[in-house]
Amino acid sequence: MTIRWGQQLSGETRPLVLEWQEIDGPPVVVTGKPSYGTSTIQDLIPYEFGGTVDHVLASDGVRCRLELPASWINNDNASVSRAFPTAGVEPAE
Repeated sequence: MTIRWGQQLSGETRPLVLEWQEIDGPPVVVTGKPSYGTSTIQDLIPYEFGGTVDHVLASDGVRCRLELPASWINNDNASVSRAFPTAGVEPAE
């Protein structure tokens, strides 16, 4: 699994981008209805935070990209991107 996060330049704003990708896990089985956690994320991020969710149930693993508006992160335009030395975690580009 890899988890990356950081701020992406997008015009004058710097939205927070979170990326999750499963690697070498069991095959993904798509059921007809999303789980409670998946539907909560897909509904909550756009509605409550004005962000976007790109969630893919690929056969090689789940991929999810969340983008949250810069206004949700901070109000003083200071960078909040941090890197933590954790196995399997890579900073976003």
